[in-house]
Amino acid sequence: MKITKTVTMLGGLNQGIVQVSANIKFLIESNYLSSKDWGYCIQLCPYLSPSSNLLVSAEEYSHGYGMISALSLNKIANIYGKSRRQVTRVVSQLIKKGILLEKLDSAAEEEKERLGKVVRQREIYMNPELIYAGDLQQINMGTCLLLKRNDVIEQHNIKMPLKVIVKQEEEYGVLVTRKQYEELMGMQ
Repeated sequence: MKITKTVTMLGGLNQGIVQVSANIKFLIESNYLSSKDWGYCIQLCPYLSPSSNLLVSAEEYSHGYGMISALSLNKIANIYGKSRRQVTRVVSQLIKKGILLEKLDSAAEEEKERLGKVVRQREIYMNPELIYAGDLQQINMGTCLLLKRNDVIEQHNIKMPLKVIVKQEEEYGVLVTRKQYEELMGMQ
């Protein structure tokens, strides 16, 4: 299992960012992940909330607020130095590829059905099978469930070498090899 760990300072909070190098390399070699897409992901690393992988505003930490808010598309546009329209296109593309995950409430789901797009604020997460802000043996349950519901990469029949799984009766997800994943999921 090949991973790369870096430490990022997020508003004074020491945060370990783990890159799952084997999966990243696999996606790049499969021409599924472009270097441009990967560059966008790297720029978002300082905004990953520890353990959940939710993209949040760094100011939330530095000001010591009890509540954190999702990073808006306007703030992401500022990070990239692009227009909101351009960023919406990039983020949508990364969501369609399963690199980023979006969590929609029922109103946003309805909006997406009706308009074909989401206009309101939504929560955006980094796929923990590529980058995770925390321990790969204690992956946040909510993030695991979001990935399970939106495992676009797997749905595209892209079989990454490492997968996140939640074992029965466990409170966290873990990163396992493809073989372990298939055995635990009952695949042959």
